[in-house]
Amino acid sequence: MKRVIGVDYGRRRVGVAVSDDLGLTAQPLATLTVRGGRDASRQLVELVDAHDVDTIVVGLPLNMDGTRGEMADEVEKLGGRLAEETGRPVIYWDERLTTQAASRTLRMSGKRADKGAVDRIAACLILDGYLNSKRA
Repeated sequence: MKRVIGVDYGRRRVGVAVSDDLGLTAQPLATLTVRGGRDASRQLVELVDAHDVDTIVVGLPLNMDGTRGEMADEVEKLGGRLAEETGRPVIYWDERLTTQAASRTLRMSGKRADKGAVDRIAACLILDGYLNSKRA
């Protein structure tokens, strides 16, 4: 398995995580400052190429009842652009509660929970969920 990248998309910031070469662990990679979906896709394509990524996992914002959140269409547009521009498969992954879990993780570790760190950890949680599902 080649590397997999995890994406926590937001209109201003995008958290990014990357797996190890074996696809076993997720590590925070970057928080991108973006101006919308096109800017996000441009920066993500650069990271995909730079890190020899095989698969892209994008967090899909769902409501607690499983219905699509307000950003779901925007996220799917981003995923479509990434698939087209990179030729890699894009997988959408339920991202419910990842931001809250990321904030809690940072607080428990004693680190300051700045927004960029929260976005990176949320991307790790999205990617980790996907990687764990592949091992099950």
